[in-house]
Amino acid sequence: MPNDDPLDHWHDTFSGAMSAARKRDNHAPLAMIPVHESTDILPAYRGTPIADLLAAHNLGATLSMREDAELLIVTCMDHRIILDIPECFAFVLRVAGANADPVGFSVSFAVSVAGVKAIAVIGHDDCAMQHVYSRRDAFVSGLQQRCQWSPDRAEAHFDDGAKPFAIADSAEATWVQAERLRELYAGVHVAPLSFRVDDAMLLQVVAGDAITLDPPQT
Repeated sequence: MPNDDPLDHWHDTFSGAMSAARKRDNHAPLAMIPVHESTDILPAYRGTPIADLLAAHNLGATLSMREDAELLIVTCMDHRIILDIPECFAFVLRVAGANADPVGFSVSFAVSVAGVKAIAVIGHDDCAMQHVYSRRDAFVSGLQQRCQWSPDRAEAHFDDGAKPFAIADSAEATWVQAERLRELYAGVHVAPLSFRVDDAMLLQVVAGDAITLDPPQT
C-alpha cells in the first residue's frame, strides 16, 4: 500500500513549490501588510510568537526573557537580514531563498523535539535567487579561480544545485513555503513574512483569502 505520511514525502511535497508559486492564477493576489503599531498585526498571529517577533523587530517592544525558544525562523542567507530579537527567542535556519527543503530535518527536529509553537518563513526583496541563473558564469569562474575546480565540475555543480533554489518572485515563494509547512505541521502557527531591505522592516505576506485566517486549533 502507498504510504501517505507527508513526512515520508518531504522532497516530493516541496518539489515544484517554486514553480507552483508562479502559477497562482486561481488565488487572490498577494498583499504585503506592514506593522507600524500592534493593531496592524494580523488576528491569526496575535498571542503567538509570530506577534512577538513583529512587535520586537518592527515596534521595538521589549520581550520577557525565555528559557526555551518557541519560534523557528527560516530565512535567507543574505547578510542584510538582521533581526532585532532577544537571545533565546528563536531558532534560526538560514538557507538561500528561505527554502525549507534542504533543512527539512532541522525543521522537523525543532517542531518535534524542541517543541516550537510557530514558524516564520522570512523572504526578502532583491533576493539573488530571483535571478540565480544570471550568476552561472560568476559561480563557475569563482570556483575555478578560488578553489581550483575544473570547469566541468563547477558547471555540473551549478546545474545540479541551482534549480531547487530558483524563484520567480520572493514574496510568492515565501507564501508557498509557508503553505507547505502548514500542510506538514498541523497545529503549528506558520507565517510568511518579508524583510524589506531598504528600511529593515518585516511585512506580513498574505493572499486575499488568508487575511482573516484564524489560528490553528491546538
